[in-house]
Parts: sequence; structure tokens; C-alpha cells
Amino acid sequence: MTANPTSWPQPSIIIWVSPSGSDITGTGSDQNPYQTIERALLDFKDGYQIRLMDGTYTPTDTIMISGMTGSIFAENDDEVTIQPQQATGYGAAIAIVNSDRFTIHGVNISQSETAGHNYGIYADNVQNFIAYTCTVSGFDCPSGCAGIWATGTGRIENCTVSDLTIGNGNLYGIYSNGLDVIDCEVTALTDSGGNGVTGIYSINDYIP
Repeated sequence: MTANPTSWPQPSIIIWVSPSGSDITGTGSDQNPYQTIERALLDFKDGYQIRLMDGTYTPTDTIMISGMTGSIFAENDDEVTIQPQQATGYGAAIAIVNSDRFTIHGVNISQSETAGHNYGIYADNVQNFIAYTCTVSGFDCPSGCAGIWATGTGRIENCTVSDLTIGNGNLYGIYSNGLDVIDCEVTALTDSGGNGVTGIYSINDYIP
């Protein structure tokens, strides 16, 4: 029996971004990348990938994708830093919601001096979610905080969370409801309000 070609997995469309690229003359190709993640998001569609070349990115707000599959990849692990200037979308640096499949790979996330983040990576109701070799560090949260917070299915693997401080509410290095947490490291969580700190909280009975 011959498979129906329309059912075969289709390759993702890659949108390339580089701090040395251009949002004006760039096309999103590897030879002519955009400069900002915000510009890449304007082209993002279901199944696409945003590929980040080495460097530091300072989005004006939360990187948010809702209801679409896809991925955000660092071209080289540990060579990409994302530092949003504010976080109005779920209080997160990166927020992925209501997706059937999404991957975030190889990015470092740190808090800017002007932002009041509550989450580094926030994934709510995401099935087949993967956060792999990501780092979240240097967050000073006003209330309620997690380096990585995820509900759905999938895994959080080889990720590192460090240097998170909270003034009020609960602090989690990694909060997982329904996802496996594999070979992750959480260090230096500080609760200045006396509310409670949990390094890794993981349960696997998520019900949407």
C-alpha cells in the first residue's frame, strides 16, 4: 500500500534571525536574516521554526506563540541569550500556549533590568512540548516565580535554572505538570519573603 503523500510530515520553514541582520532589508533567510525575533514572529506560521544565530536578543516584550506548532532553536547551544525588556504576556520571557507540538532548544534566558518577569519559559496546555538545553538565570520576581513552568506532555531535559529571587509567593526552579523532567539542574533559589522554595516540582497527571 502506498502512503498518501499529503500525509507525510512536511519540513518546517526556517526563519533566520541574527543581531547583525536587518528587519528592513532582511528576508529571513540564512544569508539575509532578520535582526529581531519580533520581526520573525510576523512571518511565523503553524509548523515554522525560528532559528537564532549567536548573540543577544532584547525583545520589547514577551515572545508569545498561541495555538500553533513549531520551534525556537539556537543555532549553537549556549551562544544565544534572550533578554526581553518587559513581560506582559503571562509574565514570561517566552510563552507558548495551546499548542499540539513545540520545541525550545539551546537558548539562555535572563532578566533585563527593566522587566518584572515571573517566568523564563511558560508553556500552558502544550502537548509534545520539549525544552532542551535551555538556561534561565538572574530573575528577581515580584511575586510567584518559576524558571520553567509547563503543563501538558513532553519533557524538560538538560536544562539549568539558577539565581532566581522572589519577594512574595511561591518560587519554583522548574514546575512541571504532565511532563518528564530529565537531567536538569536547579541552583541558587532565594526566597526573601519566607513563602517557600521548590527546586523541581513534577507531577504526571495533567488534565487539560
